[in-house]
Amino acid sequence: MRPSLKIRNTFSRDYEGTPTAGAVKVPVRNTDVTMRDYDIKNGIGLEQSTTSYLTVPIDKNKGLNELIDGYEAAAVPDNIVAQRLESAAYSSAKTLEDDAIAALLAKNTASTQPDSTKENVYENIVKDIANIAKLGVDKNRMYVAISYDIESLLLTDEKYSNTASQIGAELAREGVVNKINGVKVITQDLGENVEYIVYAVDWCQKVDEWKVNPVIVDLTNGSDKYIGASALKGRFVYENVVTDAKAVIVKKKNNLSDKVSIPNEETELYGKTVSDLASNLKVQSDGKVTGTLNYVTGYTDFSSNEEEQSGNYFPFSLEVTGTNMTFKKNGEVSKENISFEKNNVFRITSKTDKFEVLVDNESVITFDFSETELKTAAKSRSRK
Repeated sequence: MRPSLKIRNTFSRDYEGTPTAGAVKVPVRNTDVTMRDYDIKNGIGLEQSTTSYLTVPIDKNKGLNELIDGYEAAAVPDNIVAQRLESAAYSSAKTLEDDAIAALLAKNTASTQPDSTKENVYENIVKDIANIAKLGVDKNRMYVAISYDIESLLLTDEKYSNTASQIGAELAREGVVNKINGVKVITQDLGENVEYIVYAVDWCQKVDEWKVNPVIVDLTNGSDKYIGASALKGRFVYENVVTDAKAVIVKKKNNLSDKVSIPNEETELYGKTVSDLASNLKVQSDGKVTGTLNYVTGYTDFSSNEEEQSGNYFPFSLEVTGTNMTFKKNGEVSKENISFEKNNVFRITSKTDKFEVLVDNESVITFDFSETELKTAAKSRSRK
């Protein structure tokens, strides 16, 4: 059998009501019971429960109905029965699994870790595990689902590869391939650009108590259309839901090259070339800029304000397109809804500066210059 149901099998079933009624109620509790001081004389006041109930409609209704021509149900060869039932089991399980992953991707908290490499992938996952653990979630109630690409990176990490053989047979049967910082790890195809998902199972619910498992039935009896034919049939009515976005952290690739780039050295921007302004510039996936910004003077085409005609300047190109741009410096709007331009220059006054770029009101990137070398007038040849 091809493995398929991994993530959905870890979801909880904690609801009230009957799925066949069309909806169930899932308890949602975002805080724990408060422990308070007890007054011997006056006792302690009652506190309102913070548990509420989320009504979840059961609206996923899937089925399969495949004709097996030439055979009545009792006469279908065993090899065809086995092959079609195996295929039906895989297809139905994959649909359930994909919908469970879709639920995780629909309601979550985005990871703030940089794109994973073989040097930082283990640390990235450990940090996101810690972010959920800080909410008071037991690590035994957490899972990490990783893509196959991330698994390849992790296998080059000694901390990860050295513990893979310690997973017992029972966990292996459940699809667990390892543990990271005490949290069970599952491999799965998570979809385009998704590196990993860290989630707490108590806030991930599945409802699937109504189903007709795949079975081969005869179509000849009572039919005015089919003779000597049978069909593979099955039906599933179910739902998956995440009740708290804080309980799920999703790490997606930033695909920075699709958003911004550094122009080539010969590109001229307001009368200065990129090589006049900077050298060895790179933008990391988290927006941090590395390299050197030269100290430039006489940059008259950059600004008519004399005070802004010297200093450090950061050149960049936008790979996205749009109509208008807005720039924010350290959270404050510096230019709003100006006409879109592919090539741009920022004047950087401090390593603490952060510039956010929005195109048509959608944030593209926030540049961070904390790791950028800013040359001063005494250390850099003047540019004219």
